[in-house]
Amino acid sequence: MEVDPALMKDLQAKDPELSGAAPPPMPSDAEPAPTMVFASIDEMIGTASSQSIDAAPVSAPPIVVSSGVTTSERLSALEGDYRRTYEDFVALRQQCGENGAVRWEKFRQRLEESRRKVIEKHHCRDVSFQVYVKNGKAALKASPKNT
Repeated sequence: MEVDPALMKDLQAKDPELSGAAPPPMPSDAEPAPTMVFASIDEMIGTASSQSIDAAPVSAPPIVVSSGVTTSERLSALEGDYRRTYEDFVALRQQCGENGAVRWEKFRQRLEESRRKVIEKHHCRDVSFQVYVKNGKAALKASPKNT
């Protein structure tokens, strides 16, 4: 894909990472932005049973990503993709004659970790998972997606 040089120059002026230049240094008295780490999609969207918040909930409009899909819709779609991948994986294990149960929570945790690693490594927007047979056993492949 080719980017218009004038557009690229404008983008580079707004975002130092695009131009390869280092971002300006953080002042020594500045506090870093808070980081939120979620153990699961449920925790991220607020449905985890272990979540306890003392403050009253704040009413805010949903965040909309560039495709016009809200974050909660995207997370629901991810959860559905994870569930279908799990079901396909379990079915393929049975077809291959593999013994032992695969716990949903552990499987989902693995998918979330794999997705995060692929996105970090390939700087992609999303990850697709494929279930296939490798050496007579069910296997899972994570592939970067940029759409």
